[in-house]
Amino acid sequence: MVERPSSDVRGWSPPQVVEWLEHLDLEQYGDLFLENDIDGEALVLLDDSSLRELGVASVGHRMTLLGDIFQLKQQHDIQIEPGDWVPQSDRITELEFRVSQLGASLLRLREDVVGLARATDKPDAVQQAAPLDMPQGPPSGRSLAMSYGRTASPRPTTNTYLDYSSAPITRGQIESAPGPSMKSVSAPKSLSPVPVSASKQLASPFVCTLAPISDAVGQMLQRSGVQTEILPSDEPATLDDTTQTLLTLALRKYQVRGDAKEFALFIRCSSSQRCLTLEEKPLLILQKLREARNQPWVVVQHIRDIESPIELGEKKLQSRRKDVGNKSKNEAMRLRARILDPNQSQAEERAFGVSQWLMRADVSGNRAEQKLKSAKIMGPAANVFAQLSQSQTFALAIYPYESEREDEFDIQAGDAFIVVAKAKGWWALRRDSLADGQGDVYVPNDLNGSGSVEIWTGWVPAGCLLETSRPIADLLFVQVNGVRSLSSNPIVNSQGNNAQYRSLRHALIHAPLPLAIVLSTGTHGTMLASFETADETLVLQTNERLRVFKRYNHWSYCIVDGVSQARGWVPSWRTFIITDRSHISQTKLN
Repeated sequence: MVERPSSDVRGWSPPQVVEWLEHLDLEQYGDLFLENDIDGEALVLLDDSSLRELGVASVGHRMTLLGDIFQLKQQHDIQIEPGDWVPQSDRITELEFRVSQLGASLLRLREDVVGLARATDKPDAVQQAAPLDMPQGPPSGRSLAMSYGRTASPRPTTNTYLDYSSAPITRGQIESAPGPSMKSVSAPKSLSPVPVSASKQLASPFVCTLAPISDAVGQMLQRSGVQTEILPSDEPATLDDTTQTLLTLALRKYQVRGDAKEFALFIRCSSSQRCLTLEEKPLLILQKLREARNQPWVVVQHIRDIESPIELGEKKLQSRRKDVGNKSKNEAMRLRARILDPNQSQAEERAFGVSQWLMRADVSGNRAEQKLKSAKIMGPAANVFAQLSQSQTFALAIYPYESEREDEFDIQAGDAFIVVAKAKGWWALRRDSLADGQGDVYVPNDLNGSGSVEIWTGWVPAGCLLETSRPIADLLFVQVNGVRSLSSNPIVNSQGNNAQYRSLRHALIHAPLPLAIVLSTGTHGTMLASFETADETLVLQTNERLRVFKRYNHWSYCIVDGVSQARGWVPSWRTFIITDRSHISQTKLN
């Protein structure tokens, strides 16, 4: 059996979480964690209430678990989000900041009431609205600039709109903790969507107002440094209003010219958060949460503030390359075959696609075939490589990953592989740079074809990959050129033109992919609103049917379930999951 490398906690499988429990002498909870499918990503999101729901009744045991989870987050550089469990000293600072935010909210509410009283000619209400004693801020020195502290301006005689598309935007504060598995994590039951009929059954003192949404829009504008006039009062809102409707009203209040579909609305509660789809009902969900004595709050972000998985992965990759240098790693774990003239020899070339290498003049013929048969198998899956069957499968990277160990491949979106073995959320692979199903070879000391040949295997997190039954390039070039033979394949016959390589990589990232060759069934979904990437590599229309395969950082990796077979990362709030368990699917944290 191949062992999985002990790496980032977010890549742990449920059995590894159970091993962690055994290390804490809390193995009695192992069955509970397995039954609830608690993997590494779910583990780092657990809080006190979640542990109680799981069945951890002992306060001491919960404190032990929470303390060790906090240490795991620090060890693996996982961002501590607002609402996460932290030691007492850190919690005090956080609560002080929350108190300041609540004070600012009360001041904002008073200002709205005063403005409403003036508009309805009730001066008594204005006189009775005594000034509030506002806290001056927590000892940490954090400013209330992130809160609501602004005065309502009178309605302008001429409407002045802010074009949000041209406003300076900074990266937002909400960012899911990244990890290799990218598996979605179920939110607490209190965050489940509310059926449409629920609003008729509820009799609650909850005040139905646009304020939670409009305040969140105001905070978003403050974070972005945007100054705009605001209307003195909120427009009427109902419990049945959708996310898209409420965002449209809130943007109108702040004179923001922008499509509501370009914004995402989050509801945060305790240590959980959920990005609502455009058709969900935020005020109804807020009412249910408050009835359950939770303290939810709303956050709004523009799509440009929510990095796509590719952007986020590239940023992490660049940062890790600067900070972490694994000099002990063999270069074979990093190199990819370049597209070169088969007869061209360059000293720096060490990695080749098999089809490339066999066509080189200096190694062609029986001698090359013999070398290939006697190639030395290297890497963590060398002992199982010989057991590969003819029914092997292939993998395509959809997310970049900079390795942490010497036995892991560095990968970029579009990298292709042959699957060698699978173990606990990690796959052992052979690089297949040309994506033709023949794999790569590495020539460690060879400048003229006389040296030994090696075939390297390495680990890659399964969450970064899409498994297929056929080599991707073979399929692509059959579709494009109508030919199958390697002799006429433009990948092999490229005359050293780098544009050919970029064309292949572009195709491996963006080209249509038939669902028939994708081994995972995915989840059925549909587009709630149209979406188009800036480079127009992905264009989706409203009501277009999808298959969703991965969800990460509020984005979903989808393939169109139709003629176009287009694929790519799509904002999760623009999609709707349509399965028999859709009410569960939509409660997953993005």
